[in-house]
Amino acid sequence: MTTGERVSAKDVLAAVPGLPVVDRIARKLGAESEGERAAALELALEALYLAKRVDKVCGEGQTVYG
Repeated sequence: MTTGERVSAKDVLAAVPGLPVVDRIARKLGAESEGERAAALELALEALYLAKRVDKVCGEGQTVYG
């Protein structure tokens, strides 16, 4: 999944269409708008990275989690 300043909120959310976990994360963080939901998802991905559950590669205004 790619996030970053060059990736729109719409594109971030389109990468995970229909995943119930995204709705749960957004609800827990009070994220309602598309931008808030994408930011909440990025926060969750960063937490997974810090817990060593996913990799992260940064560069050129983008961060790729996987």
